[in-house]
Amino acid sequence: MKIAYLGDTHFGHKNGDLIFAEFQKNFYTNTFFPYLQKHNIKKVIQTGDFFDSRRAIRHSTMQLVREYIIKPSNDNNINWDINIGNHDMHMKESIHPNACTELLSVYPNFTIIDKPTTVLFDNVAIDIIPWICNENKKEIKEFIKNSLSPYCVGHFELSGFLYMKGMTSEGERPDFLNHYTQVWSGHYHTQSQNGNVHYIGTPYQMTFGDADDDRGFWVFDTETKEMEFILNPYNLYTKLYYDHNTFDINTIPNYNGMNVKLIVEDRGESAQFNLLIEQLSKVALSVSVIDNVDVVSQNNNLKIDITDTLKIISDYIDELSETVRNKKEIKKIMTALYKEGIGE
Repeated sequence: MKIAYLGDTHFGHKNGDLIFAEFQKNFYTNTFFPYLQKHNIKKVIQTGDFFDSRRAIRHSTMQLVREYIIKPSNDNNINWDINIGNHDMHMKESIHPNACTELLSVYPNFTIIDKPTTVLFDNVAIDIIPWICNENKKEIKEFIKNSLSPYCVGHFELSGFLYMKGMTSEGERPDFLNHYTQVWSGHYHTQSQNGNVHYIGTPYQMTFGDADDDRGFWVFDTETKEMEFILNPYNLYTKLYYDHNTFDINTIPNYNGMNVKLIVEDRGESAQFNLLIEQLSKVALSVSVIDNVDVVSQNNNLKIDITDTLKIISDYIDELSETVRNKKEIKKIMTALYKEGIGE
């Protein structure tokens, strides 16, 4: 038996942005469901954060899910186990109420995992663990401690993984999961692996922090116990490094329908550069330009002490009247925003 593992889907991302919604539709219509049909896959395990907003679900988002997820699933007898992630919950420390239970549990082929659960496929036991919060932490830790299952799917916030490209996560130590043969998790959007824990990543790019990072979904074979990555061919964010000496203007059509961050290494003549921007803007969804500037001191005796920007941010946050935990969260958010802004 083969099972599709789908990471954080975040339906309703960016306040239900219609362009992003179309991007999602393309993936599910042209990649995800055709692959399931071709390979006769009838089971999907979704790792959490099915929805994006903790406060409200827009009508357009509900319509997208009904037409592009529920309908093709019903038409092809595909069953889902949907794990509850932190974005699905209205309150930070309570699983209920959550959007998945309220909107999806009425459909018989959608099972909502709101408590630690063991599922069995071809005699292969898989634990599915929802987001750990104050309400369920004791129950989940006891469940995991006593579990004999070799596999686990969760929505964990663990330390030592990639929160996003170039940024290491902070969270709970993964030791409590050591007895599993393999753990697959949602929550962090970039793929990374450490020991027996594998963050499978989101099925598509969601911000410039994801630019040029492979996204897709996974297929687990219960017979061979192997995982296969299925690439999502659609990219929404990319970085283009421009040097007028080497850039091929004939490649511009490749950026059709994408958000492009143009990083200028050598601008060259202004007329040629402006023509590039004009032609690129005709095909891309958006174009933002980062023009690197070299600063040279004419005074050889001048000593310049340059402090790393992230250290300035970190030092400032350290002075805030916040708890240590809150400071860590603020640093995580600010670092992510900074890296996205400079195109890392």
